[in-house]
Amino acid sequence: MNTDLWEKQLQKVQAGLCSENLIYFPIRHHSPACSWHLTRLIQDTKPATILIEGPVSLTPWIRDLAHPQTQPPVALYTQFTDKRQRLAKASDSEKRLVPLRLGAYYPLCAYSPEWVAIREGSNMGAKLAFIDLDYEYQVLYELPDHSQTINLLDERYLAQSQYLQTLAKRRGCRDTNELWDRLFESQSTEVPTPAFIQSVATYCFFARLNTPSPSLKADGTFAREQHMVDCIQKERKRLKKRGEGPLLVVTGGFHTPALVLPDLIEAVETHSADFQEDEIFRSILPYSFPQLDALNGYAAGVPSPAYYQQVWDSTESGIPDYPKVARSFLAQLHAKSKKLPTTLTLSTADAIGAMSQAQLLSQFRGNPGPMREDLLDGIRSSFIKGSLDCEGQIILDLTYRLLCGDRIGQLAPGTQVHPLINAFRTYAAAFRLDLSSTSVHELHLSIYAKKRHKALSKWLHLLRFLKVPFARFTAGPDFLAGTDLDLQIEHWSYQWSPQTETALLELSYRGTNLEMVARSLLDELRHQIEESEEQKPLRAVQFLLLALRFGFDDLVEASESQISEWILTSSSFNACCDAALLLDQNQRFNNPLQAGSPACLERLALEGFAHACRLLDQLGEGSSDRQAEATESLRSLYQLAQSEAYLDQNDLFWSGLNGLVHQPIIEARLRGCAAGLLFLCGRITQDDMVAFLLSEEQSADQKGRTLSRFLIGLFTSCREFTWQETELMQTIHRIVQGWDDDTFLAVLPELRLAFSQHTPRETDRVARLISGLIGVPSLGSTYQNQFEEGFVTQCFQVARLAEAAWTADHLGDS
Repeated sequence: MNTDLWEKQLQKVQAGLCSENLIYFPIRHHSPACSWHLTRLIQDTKPATILIEGPVSLTPWIRDLAHPQTQPPVALYTQFTDKRQRLAKASDSEKRLVPLRLGAYYPLCAYSPEWVAIREGSNMGAKLAFIDLDYEYQVLYELPDHSQTINLLDERYLAQSQYLQTLAKRRGCRDTNELWDRLFESQSTEVPTPAFIQSVATYCFFARLNTPSPSLKADGTFAREQHMVDCIQKERKRLKKRGEGPLLVVTGGFHTPALVLPDLIEAVETHSADFQEDEIFRSILPYSFPQLDALNGYAAGVPSPAYYQQVWDSTESGIPDYPKVARSFLAQLHAKSKKLPTTLTLSTADAIGAMSQAQLLSQFRGNPGPMREDLLDGIRSSFIKGSLDCEGQIILDLTYRLLCGDRIGQLAPGTQVHPLINAFRTYAAAFRLDLSSTSVHELHLSIYAKKRHKALSKWLHLLRFLKVPFARFTAGPDFLAGTDLDLQIEHWSYQWSPQTETALLELSYRGTNLEMVARSLLDELRHQIEESEEQKPLRAVQFLLLALRFGFDDLVEASESQISEWILTSSSFNACCDAALLLDQNQRFNNPLQAGSPACLERLALEGFAHACRLLDQLGEGSSDRQAEATESLRSLYQLAQSEAYLDQNDLFWSGLNGLVHQPIIEARLRGCAAGLLFLCGRITQDDMVAFLLSEEQSADQKGRTLSRFLIGLFTSCREFTWQETELMQTIHRIVQGWDDDTFLAVLPELRLAFSQHTPRETDRVARLISGLIGVPSLGSTYQNQFEEGFVTQCFQVARLAEAAWTADHLGDS
């Protein structure tokens, strides 16, 4: 850009910032310095109207923000559900099955200039309003990553400005955060407010000057600024007509130059859209310091909110007391470090040294006291005695957590929130769960012994099913997966965060309480199961168990016949076995979250078992890989067949198994597993097993010899015969002895896999049996750790080549 042009533009911006009836106050979001000067400005000028950067439709919530009992941090939340597919790309061949749902926060803390403007303006009786473009219009220009909820107070252009980054380097600052502290936070109370406004506007003007116009046009920045200009002009006319004033405009400093000088705004095409009421949802939520922290990946604001909160608290009485703030955090760090999992101990002398170092650094850098980076450098130099990547990182992580804080805001009593959130808070209060901080809490629930623990477990599982980020199941009986069912205690960890209530809001269109939402999702899940063939029996049973877990008996009764049909019409042997086993486990272990063991579990388990037995005849029709996968399922089916509940259908299982083992085309691993089960229960003789072994020795397929894979399946179901049945082991021994070296080495990996299923004690028993067969009294120690396997294999190959050369030269002839 021409130098003369931008100099003239800067002069016009500086001249237009403050006039008798109109004041533009440029801010950095969550800046104590901006808030301090803004407070003084409002008290001195007593504006009639304060217009604030923020979606215009959120203006009705200003009343809740201004309530004396509302405690920051809090956030306004807006959600847009694209039910009319406005955001679908032109290249999309079909509409989305589920409308795109986008959300955004408007967070405020005690030292946010927007919060100060609302509180001070409310106390003065000023008219308060937001003037930014609504979020649903903003996304028409730039579609955000819909996998996360964004922050409306976005300062990415300030953080990414090459001008500011270069300036930071020249001033010896690590980044633009430290640069801001040096230029503005360090002199917050020493500079007159008009001069402070001029400095911030100039700082942001050059950041804007360095930003390409196409970017501002594409992401909707120009459209937003034009909307703000229109709102400002409209309010100016209203105030002029009424003879009132002045008008105060509080916006992000990046936008202020364009509002003062609209010539900086390039013309853009206006998106006109008619949004339906059911597409937009807005609310107010408690927020947290970790969510506010820029170091956690959020584009707006400053890092370390707990640190700047203490700076702000000390500023209210006058000049910020940076030494007091630094001493407070060093004392916390010293105390907390004693509980760290490290041998590093921090003494009082270390804390004194860190404070001294921070003060000296602040003097060297020209700061009024040890500021954030001075404090961090003092900690790095005095507290960290080992490697920065080991003990040092542990100390730094703790430091950042303390500087971040875990404060959670509170809404004033009577604040209108969605009934779903009210229901969540009511349950949490009834169970005495702590929602006052973002700390992680542990729960240990005796779900069999205590009714209250059983009820809490049910509620936590409900939240888990709804995918609400609140509680995490860490250990205990999992009746849905069928694991650890012999355990009596459930272990959970829970942690409140703003995403907890955001997730509930995103589910709010499904109902006003958790049970209604769960029913809606279960109904959707049932339709998904009906439309998909993959794992249908197992998914159907899991659907049933969820309904039982949540106490939806009417849903269980209405779905039983359909679930039965899904099981009986399935062609998946594995899914039927898994479903029958899961039903049997829940029936036998008497899931404490359901009323007894409903008869439907037993009926469906018997149906699943019988249908899986009938599918045994069809296993040979699948691919070899699918047949191999059926080995574990076959063992599960055998376990059920041994239970008294299935005695009446045992013949169906054994006839199917006998037919399976004699099928001409069947994967060797599956045949071995079936033969092992038949032998284990005396359904085939030792001679039959020998015949199977000899038959497999003569067989081969595209993968090679089948005997080794037959043994893998055999040992899966009946490995005890390897130390109990001498004749069978002699047969295997004779077969292996008949192989040449090449054949043995080719088969060796699968032989190892077969015997890897043995425990060390079982392996020793097999080794003693084999040593007896070959006439060796003792094998001694077979464990060698001085040679690697690859080296030994190469030695075998060299020996084999040497033997071949010896024979070829007739050196072995007598």
